[in-house]
Amino acid sequence: VTFSAGDKRYPAWGADERITYCTSNQDCYQMQPGETPQPLLTDLWPVKDLVWSPDGSRLAFARFRVELADSANLWVIDAAGGGRRLLTHDPGIQFNPAWSPDGIRIVYVGGRGYGRMELYVINVDGSGQRRLTTNETHEFLPAWSPDGRWIAFAADASSNYEIWMIGADGSGLRQLTQSPGLDT
Repeated sequence: VTFSAGDKRYPAWGADERITYCTSNQDCYQMQPGETPQPLLTDLWPVKDLVWSPDGSRLAFARFRVELADSANLWVIDAAGGGRRLLTHDPGIQFNPAWSPDGIRIVYVGGRGYGRMELYVINVDGSGQRRLTTNETHEFLPAWSPDGRWIAFAADASSNYEIWMIGADGSGLRQLTQSPGLDT
């Protein structure tokens, strides 16, 4: 569906069969298959990790702060481009947002440097931020279970990147895979 030069990353389906994606330089686009991609969130550049809410009414994303090194915060915006809301204000980087199936919470990765990335959950109104993991490993790519009770993610807690899961309340951490190579 795209034919222009450069890498395209993390495509996501949205409402009305729209696809969003970002390029390797954090430019973001929105399109319908067969149409020309349209720039998205250009005034917030650089942006990455666009994810649609389950009902397709909102997007969550990470916005890097160009005035600070190693700093990014999570935002939520209405599909029409209004209602922008900064969710996180923490030092370091917050990225890899994933919506809960009910659209009320977002799980994300946050921290300050490699090996210090932890999982957090926050309500979409910015309240109720809670840290789920405390293990000083690199965790990324969280995904909710369909019932919203569990979160799967990749982590190098066992000296190799494996798939782990934890309860949405922070309980029941356990390793799911144990194989050589990168499991994500």
